[in-house]
Amino acid sequence: MKNLLLFLSFLIATALQAQDLWTPMAAIPTDSEYYVPSLAVADENTIWITTITMTGNEMTHHWHLSTDGGNSWTTGIIPLESNALGISDIEAVSATTAYIAFHSPMLTEAGAIWKTENSGLTWAKVPGLFETVGSSFPNFIHFFDENHGICVGDPVLDYFEIYTTSDAGANWTRVPAANIPPRFNAEFGLIESFEVRDGSLWFNTNMGRILHSTDAGLSWQVNNTPIIDIGQIPYIDYAFSDANNGILVSDYGQYFKTTDAGVTLTEYFPSSNDFALRRPPIWYIPQSSTSYFSGGRDTEFEERGSSFSADDGVTWHNLNLIDPNPIVPKRAWFKNEDLAYCVGTYVSQEGLPGQYQFFKHDSSNLGFRAALGLKKFGSEKFAISPNPADNLVKISGATVNSVLVFDGSGKIVLTRNFNTSAEIYIDISSLQRGIYFAKITSDCGETEMLKVLKI
Repeated sequence: MKNLLLFLSFLIATALQAQDLWTPMAAIPTDSEYYVPSLAVADENTIWITTITMTGNEMTHHWHLSTDGGNSWTTGIIPLESNALGISDIEAVSATTAYIAFHSPMLTEAGAIWKTENSGLTWAKVPGLFETVGSSFPNFIHFFDENHGICVGDPVLDYFEIYTTSDAGANWTRVPAANIPPRFNAEFGLIESFEVRDGSLWFNTNMGRILHSTDAGLSWQVNNTPIIDIGQIPYIDYAFSDANNGILVSDYGQYFKTTDAGVTLTEYFPSSNDFALRRPPIWYIPQSSTSYFSGGRDTEFEERGSSFSADDGVTWHNLNLIDPNPIVPKRAWFKNEDLAYCVGTYVSQEGLPGQYQFFKHDSSNLGFRAALGLKKFGSEKFAISPNPADNLVKISGATVNSVLVFDGSGKIVLTRNFNTSAEIYIDISSLQRGIYFAKITSDCGETEMLKVLKI
């Protein structure tokens, strides 16, 4: 099987243009050995990174700031009261303002949120947050805009310790227990395990549950996932393209889709002929409508790397096979398909200490779609309206010859042939509510796959 993978890699590399998909930028200025960095991006030029170096059992906490897209860095040390705290998350508000969440790995101290307002020159602990020794354990912090923020931690007094601010962090208020679903016994949150899209926020727990808020954290609902606790933390990750539609991936190699913000998760079986199906993590690529990026271990050989889907996760492509220097993304941020940042390692250096680098993907690199021989986003020849729809949908644009409609598992559910018309209608009233994909073929043989949302 491994020989088949190598042979397939050779065929793809010879068929497609080979070019690095990521460019290594200026080195992160810190010691050679450190934990996986945290990454936060305020805008396309402003990046904050944290790293931790170890001396015996003591940790030194570093911050790094770039205001030129990773071409150069300023750096410093955060003067914590304790050297036994770990970094949970960093949130970048601007080039001057950032927050870092710290936790006590052994629960011997309270957690803390630290803030800078002068580009890292000085840092101060935010008072009144996560002050219960042995229980307070912040997992992440996020700002929806300059004024509205949230920080989420493990349960204290038997409900999740969640704080919100509406005045740019000047004051924080703990969300009352009545607004948060009751915890399970021994349930807790996970570091940096959350998603934000279109004003909604999701975070998951060690029990495989996902808490969801649509009002900046003031109130919460909870949804169960098919991944339950079996004696170890079940690793899941999820990415949403809008407030309702998303993909969840489990560490067991399972894929699920949702069209209702995670209330319902339906398992599906994506296709790939190049060993591109991967375990977590997964990211949605904004401004693309249907593009996702994954960066975990593949489900066949446990090889780390990255994969790309341009059709809402139905089909995945292994980027390791076309990138002459493939990387393992650990933390990533996407503005769109043309600009992305990540902290990671080269595949060949995976697992080696001190090999993390900062990478950039932009117009100097061959785009993911172009490298894979896919059409550029925005070059579609057909349009579907209305979308979402409950009965008739109109397909217009180039002359249509035939339409195949697939469900999320890749099964054909509708087939329609036409006498080459530039505007046709398809009745989808018989389909169940959910996401479908229409493969449209023109009279000259060109095809295009478009997403259809049935409501």
